[in-house]
Amino acid sequence: MPQLERLFEIYKQFHVNYEDDTGLTHFHAACMSSRHDVVKEFLNSGQDPNGLPQGQVYRDPPLTFAVRHKRINVVELLLENGAEPNLPYEEGQRPLHFICQDYDYDEDTLERFFRSKICELRGKPVNVNAQTDSGWTPLHESIKQSNEVLVEFLLDKGANPNFADLNRTTPLHVICYQEYEDPDLLQRFFDCCEDNGRTVDVNAVNDDGKTPLQWCEEYGHTKMAELLRRRFAV
Repeated sequence: MPQLERLFEIYKQFHVNYEDDTGLTHFHAACMSSRHDVVKEFLNSGQDPNGLPQGQVYRDPPLTFAVRHKRINVVELLLENGAEPNLPYEEGQRPLHFICQDYDYDEDTLERFFRSKICELRGKPVNVNAQTDSGWTPLHESIKQSNEVLVEFLLDKGANPNFADLNRTTPLHVICYQEYEDPDLLQRFFDCCEDNGRTVDVNAVNDDGKTPLQWCEEYGHTKMAELLRRRFAV
């Protein structure tokens, strides 16, 4: 981001948080850059790690800016300086939702996000079951991305495999109504739930009146349908 680099060279007064006509401040711009040092200077000068832009274009908290631009070092710095890990963005999405929507994020990134000192010391653990306004959890998001590693990580951290959205769609429904069949993901999902002592409701009915097995049958996912039948799905 060469334009941001020039911006930070021109404006070096970190006690002043300049704002453009969209409401985006230099502090928020720093959080989407790779300039960990600039973010640190702003925080040391008293910038609010949870401050929201005041314009109508940008409404992300600083932590969301950093997460969406994959600045994990900035993410850790913000968390260690008091950023709220569960602060919702528009439509109720939390930083963890954005991480799970992006296939490029891996287990190491999630581990660094979860183990932040501030989350541990201030009693602000990451809510692994946080739901958006539509009811989607991070587990729903990672399953939609077919990211087996993140699915396993979330289940190991206490994600509830049966949380349903406003349409009563569970993570298992999401696995089964994807366009492409993924029996490996389904098997890993079941294995992880068993390892963590979780019972999966294989016969949950969503607002379409369908169970996971019925979705598999509709899409011709024969291998996954067989895995479900072995667990007495109907």
